[in-house]
Amino acid sequence: MTVTVHRRADAVTMLWRNGGGVTHELVRRPSGGDLVDTGGTVELRPPLGWYRFAGSTRIDATLPDGPTTDLNLMWRRDQFDATVRRFRAPFDLAPQTGATLLAFAVDGAPVLDGGIVLAPGDVAECPDILHIDGAGTLLVFALVPR
Repeated sequence: MTVTVHRRADAVTMLWRNGGGVTHELVRRPSGGDLVDTGGTVELRPPLGWYRFAGSTRIDATLPDGPTTDLNLMWRRDQFDATVRRFRAPFDLAPQTGATLLAFAVDGAPVLDGGIVLAPGDVAECPDILHIDGAGTLLVFALVPR
């Protein structure tokens, strides 16, 4: 199977309704979806702090260290299970049967099979073994059909 690369430079850009920022949509497989709300107050700190919450949950944020960049994965909980792991290149990863891997390049210049270099913000969508050379940090999301 082949890897599809979604370039950050080609992302669809949309302004937030509240005017507080913009969204750069990299990959969309049918529209809709929600997340899991764990409730309470959460402090996220670099590098790569994360929080899982329902898409309908009201979120208020304080940015004590200035602007930040969010990366969101939205999926239908009734159709998929989703996990995320951080990797440093090089690595090989085989998805669970039927799963799709989405590898988000955080930094560096990770290299896919065929010599395709990912820039920070690019996503490699892979339904098969993901082979990464070069150097860099990647967040790899696995979407497994239920």
